[in-house]
Amino acid sequence: MSDNKKKSQAEKAAEAAAKNKKPKAHVPGKNSNVKDNSKKKNAPESGEKEKLPRRLISSLIFLGLFILFLIIFFTDEGAVTNLISKLAKGLFGSVGFVILVPAWLYLFIIHAFSGKRPVVMRTVCVFLSVLIVSAIAHMFTGAHIIPKGADVLPFLYENTSGGVLSGLVAILFTSLFNDPLTYVIFFVGSIISLLGAMQITIPSIIRAIKNRPR
Repeated sequence: MSDNKKKSQAEKAAEAAAKNKKPKAHVPGKNSNVKDNSKKKNAPESGEKEKLPRRLISSLIFLGLFILFLIIFFTDEGAVTNLISKLAKGLFGSVGFVILVPAWLYLFIIHAFSGKRPVVMRTVCVFLSVLIVSAIAHMFTGAHIIPKGADVLPFLYENTSGGVLSGLVAILFTSLFNDPLTYVIFFVGSIISLLGAMQITIPSIIRAIKNRPR
């Protein structure tokens, strides 16, 4: 009898254990939310992996341009280097060509060491500063005054004081405003573009002045 009781108790315990091992009902939305959250967490990581090669490629390009323009600055012998020199001076002028040498180096530093910070606006500001400073040099030499009967683009390309791009900017502003006002606009624009390239804003300058030690 005792053996039968033990067997019946063991069977009851096995049945109770089998009932407790029933599969849990699927709760719609719960597991999907967990999967969605995991996807969202993995999304920035994949985005970061995509950004790294672009920054690496752009920084290497700017480093290569810096080395190339530095070599051309000292000597432009050779067909390829002479062509690049004439093209750069024809577009940005002689002053713009000189400014481009440190500009390429600064762009390399921005793209290589900025981490996750955005660099597009700073890159645009660097090119704007080169363009505006070259336009100021173009006006200083008086090359923005086109002789009568001369073609504008060939004249600006051959007269490399400001080049085609900076020369057209100088001609446009001097036609809209007088020379003194154009100088003021260009000087203010060059300062703002330089501050933007260095990621310095006017409000931050004002705060620094207010919080200076007295």
